[in-house]
Amino acid sequence: MRKKALITGAAGFIGKPLVQQLLARDWSVTGYDVKPKPQAPAFAACDWVKGSILDENSLKHAMAGCDTVFHLAARAHLFAKDPALFDQINRLGTQVVRGIAESSDVQHLIVTLSAVGLTPIGYRGVIDGRTRPDTPDQLAGPYARSKWQADVLLDAPSAMAITRLYPTIPLGSGDDALTAPTLMVKRFLTDPPSAFLETALNFIPVRDVAQAHVLAAEKLDTSPENQARRYVVSGERWMLSAFLKTLGQLTGRPMPTRQIPYALARIAAGIMEPLVRMQGRESLATVEGVRVATADPEFDPTKTKRDLGWQASSVATALSETLNWLQV
Repeated sequence: MRKKALITGAAGFIGKPLVQQLLARDWSVTGYDVKPKPQAPAFAACDWVKGSILDENSLKHAMAGCDTVFHLAARAHLFAKDPALFDQINRLGTQVVRGIAESSDVQHLIVTLSAVGLTPIGYRGVIDGRTRPDTPDQLAGPYARSKWQADVLLDAPSAMAITRLYPTIPLGSGDDALTAPTLMVKRFLTDPPSAFLETALNFIPVRDVAQAHVLAAEKLDTSPENQARRYVVSGERWMLSAFLKTLGQLTGRPMPTRQIPYALARIAAGIMEPLVRMQGRESLATVEGVRVATADPEFDPTKTKRDLGWQASSVATALSETLNWLQV
């Protein structure tokens, strides 16, 4: 029988390739997003409901008859003009989606969390999805904490199967909302700073993140007894300095080579973030971003590869796709 899925955040960076991959595998797909349905031909066979994940009546209507729900909708930035949005969308939104899914006889809920929500400030150990920080105050800021809190509320036993995916930093085309990685690339190309904060980054092609969701739905035992479904979706580790060198080589544009000390970056972010918030602008230099930069974990997707038959592809290809899409 043809599987039927609802995807929250279906117009987002991961949502769009997920819609396309599910349709290509003959799923019946309903997209759910505050944004309208994308006009690309690939979405022609996708049903669409425009609504918020906090609107329980709209969400329940959209979820009716679905056996699988992919919950991707989130505030996926490290900055918000109103920091309360992180808790409202990422934590409370996940709580609402879980509650509606359980009351709608959904068999399998697949939730997109974040590797940042597993990474304490300054952490240097292995992250494989089996453990997480004990308290949210070990994490870098409001985004990471909201993802940790969403993760915790999924721990309660459920009659439906729940799978959690923890992607690292996605790269690729189609990031209309300019989430942190795409915005970072764009800023370095169009308005590069004079210096940068050295850090380790783990990039993963966005299409591979979408594929992990599909495989989680199709290859896993979804019986309620099997609740150990927590999967890190990671790719290649790059130092930011090496990434900038590659970016310069691919585009012919000058990249900063001077590194800023952590203490100075922390002070600068602490000054700039409240100023741009007062001005109603977005900020790339955030206190949370600086704190995230102190960590250099070893992400281990061994369980993801073993259980799902999943494999990451080349980040170089995803970076080229990002640059072509940005057209800068």
